[in-house]
Amino acid sequence: MSLMKAATQAMPQRRRALVVDDSRQMLDVLCEMIVDEGYDITRAPDGAAALKALSSGHFELVITDLHMGQVSGVDILRRAKELCPATVVIIVTGNACIDPALDAVRYGVDGYLLKPFTMADLLESISHCFHKRSLMNTIK
Repeated sequence: MSLMKAATQAMPQRRRALVVDDSRQMLDVLCEMIVDEGYDITRAPDGAAALKALSSGHFELVITDLHMGQVSGVDILRRAKELCPATVVIIVTGNACIDPALDAVRYGVDGYLLKPFTMADLLESISHCFHKRSLMNTIK
């Protein structure tokens, strides 16, 4: 076995993340927040692009804005969970309305953050969601 092949096999697999927001500035900030946490990031500037990305590959983590026009964060949540129920989905929103939050819970959202939030808030939410998922897998 070559040294390069051995080194590649020894490297831990990076988790894939889909980050979705129709605000370019927020999309950039979200990606910057998690890139150093070891994620391979796919960016989607709107809900339609996110649905296309979900159909083309598996993601361990999806972070999506709630309100983005024709395709909402709840639509993305539903599709992600249909394709892979183990995908961790976190919705971020500047809107504190209860109805969209209840819809998100109904469809299995793993985390829900109100804007503005800090990097620590997002990273804690991600960590908590994966920890919870790990505990659920242990119980099964």
